[in-house]
Amino acid sequence: NFYQKILTTNRLVNFFHIPLQSGSNTILKLMKRGYKTEEILEKLSALEKINPLSLLATDVIVGFLGETETEFEETYRFLEKSPLVKFHIFRFSKRKNTAAFYMAKNLKEPGEEEKKKRAKALADLCAKKYQQFLEKNLGRLSTALILNKQENGFYEALLDNQLPIVIEKNQAKPGEIIKVKVEMIKKGKLIGKEMI
Repeated sequence: NFYQKILTTNRLVNFFHIPLQSGSNTILKLMKRGYKTEEILEKLSALEKINPLSLLATDVIVGFLGETETEFEETYRFLEKSPLVKFHIFRFSKRKNTAAFYMAKNLKEPGEEEKKKRAKALADLCAKKYQQFLEKNLGRLSTALILNKQENGFYEALLDNQLPIVIEKNQAKPGEIIKVKVEMIKKGKLIGKEMI
């Protein structure tokens, strides 16, 4: 199995960024994407099943041409049920000399206030799902890549799934990989300690 091989190699981090763009098949078709939400959900679920602690992220555009409340709700429900936990949310804007620019003659574009409202709804959903994912990581042992030392003597690092973590360590250099235990969540950040 392709996913099994990817997730069991030591050469990759457990972070996957899948640029979905929309959770509505209608909008995906307008965007000329060559996939449907059902296919994406199947692949995401396969990744999650092999390693539930892989961080799955995506890009989402709200307010694309022709996006009604119905299509937005489809996107919301898709993201809600999917194992995606981090969303990069963009509000659609027309750009000259793009296919969407010429499509605008035939399709209605949601207003800016509506786009903001939809973006906020997705941001709130993302915050909830991300918090739940942080909680899933509590108590786990992992490798962490040291990024830098903070003024308070703690170090910023990234876990093997790219979650940021703050750890206490006497001496460390950026680029060093150490073993850590995730101990708590404080103000939306993981806190851990080095395991020797």
